[in-house]
Amino acid sequence: MSSLDGLAKARQLEQLTLTGNEQLTDISALVGLKLLQNVDFAHCKKLTDVSPLTPVKQLQLIQLADTKVSAADIKTLQKALPKTIIVQVVEDSSPSY
Repeated sequence: MSSLDGLAKARQLEQLTLTGNEQLTDISALVGLKLLQNVDFAHCKKLTDVSPLTPVKQLQLIQLADTKVSAADIKTLQKALPKTIIVQVVEDSSPSY
């Protein structure tokens, strides 16, 4: 699944877990989900744009570990949602000795 178009009508949705969906690229359908509190996009390796989440002011937790969302975009998202916890684990690719 590369987009979430079918979820645009799920106005009562509070939690969404899409962990490991390696095809997901478009989350624009979430922009109108005003009750959404927790989203988990961990390991959604093609996800780059999280700007549709900025108007979702009720968000408490956003999981972005192992995505392609840039540090600059996360910073912008954090400014728009200052009370939201955004988790992005950066995996260390340097060799360990």
